[in-house]
Amino acid sequence: MVDKAIYLSGYRMRLGSSTDKKDSGRLHVDFAQARDDFYEWECKQRMLAREERHRRKMEEDRIRPPSPPVIMHYSEHEASLLAEKLKDDSKFSEAIVVLLTWIERGEVNRRTSNQFYSMVQSANSHVRRLMNEKATHEQEMDQAKDNFKNALMGILTQFEQIVAVFNASARQKAWDHFSKAQRKNLDIWRKHSEVGEFFLFCFYPVVSQPWTKLWGRREMPRGLWWIVPLFSSLSIAAIVVCKSN
Repeated sequence: MVDKAIYLSGYRMRLGSSTDKKDSGRLHVDFAQARDDFYEWECKQRMLAREERHRRKMEEDRIRPPSPPVIMHYSEHEASLLAEKLKDDSKFSEAIVVLLTWIERGEVNRRTSNQFYSMVQSANSHVRRLMNEKATHEQEMDQAKDNFKNALMGILTQFEQIVAVFNASARQKAWDHFSKAQRKNLDIWRKHSEVGEFFLFCFYPVVSQPWTKLWGRREMPRGLWWIVPLFSSLSIAAIVVCKSN
């Protein structure tokens, strides 16, 4: 309100249509600064600035990566505890980091060499376990691929059956008995199912079935021929990227 009042300061006013001097004049807005109000405003601004700094600090602390755990210094007691952790599968990942840090710090000497040798030997004993876990995971991945392939073949088979139903309905002995609206819907549904089957085949080439088996002598859905070179280019690019990695 003060800003609006100051903005009007200096404007001339006239009462009605009278041109007499007593009926006209210039607006003059004056004000006195209230120190209490100004102090309260400054306090509020400082409070808002403190809240903003606190909010920024909390946000920075949230996105800052956690600090690495502190590695204890080498001692015979800590080494004996670490040797037990190296034998435990659940604590091995944590213990191997400590062992690596101690070796890089130069804690290995003539006096501690036997103890470090035992710890390295304990770490080496996990190699066979890791290889077995790797083989297990690879077997599970192969099984998952087979399950995915079988499930996908079931979906493609159902797509083919649905399209076959539409094609059978489009034959004249059945087609003539449908109304015009029903024929229109049947044609739209058939095109949707063919497009769905086509995209499913293109996006999942893991199914090693020839195109003729999936599509027979049916024509590809109209307007989709441009997708074939596109998917071919994407497949080649994916193979190049995989080989480069």
